Amino acid sequence: MAEENIEPNVPDIPASGKPWMRSLLYYSVTAGFCPLIPLPWVDAWALRYVRRRMTGEMLRSRASSATDERVYILADGNAAQGCLRGGCLLLPFKALYASIVYPIRKIFRMVFFFLLVKACVDTTSSVFHHGYLLNVALDEDLLPDDSDDAAARRLYETIDGVCETTDTRPVNQIVGRVIGKSWSTIKRSARVFRAFLSTRRRASETGKPEFDEGDERHREEHQLDTLLDELELELLGSDAYLQKLEASLRETLLALGD
Repeated sequence: MAEENIEPNVPDIPASGKPWMRSLLYYSVTAGFCPLIPLPWVDAWALRYVRRRMTGEMLRSRASSATDERVYILADGNAAQGCLRGGCLLLPFKALYASIVYPIRKIFRMVFFFLLVKACVDTTSSVFHHGYLLNVALDEDLLPDDSDDAAARRLYETIDGVCETTDTRPVNQIVGRVIGKSWSTIKRSARVFRAFLSTRRRASETGKPEFDEGDERHREEHQLDTLLDELELELLGSDAYLQKLEASLRETLLALGD
């Protein structure tokens, strides 16, 4: 049976000149699901997986070198077996949360709801900013295909530094508004995402993939169509902010080259 084509009821989105924007928003929102995973270790693994999957797609879409090591470095600055920056230090606290706080969170539902939404927004915004600047850098050939892993690490650290010094509140506010209006969609999609991750982990452990990641990506993105449309439309209205973000990256790279 042919798949039904459902057009979202949103205004037409003008061309941005950035064909990768939709994919970036999809991965950013998917990364925002990770704080909804209540288990310690698993949420960090899931976020690392999403960031690396996004980075690999960025490189391959440009026919650029996408070795595991390069993907890992550009995604989170770590080698293949590394933790997310700060992730290992937080593991004891996550374990404490799982054993003490999580069982009583229903008592503090409103407090945890606020913190959960904030964590989703912050994660989505963080992945968006890093991915946006990495896409810009790749578009401008700031990481030649024949460059070594040290150059990839310098680019990652430069992007990370720009993100650290940028006031991201304009994007955080946009993400917060859209996610706030679409919380039921977020929760449904997060359940699908968690099921996908379970299948992905089993496939990784057995070495026998049980699914097509491209098909899974299509199903996930289809559920989020309206949310992604709204995000893209609002972010395109923040062109001055995005231009300033790009300028910060260029200025930082220029200063490092002097």
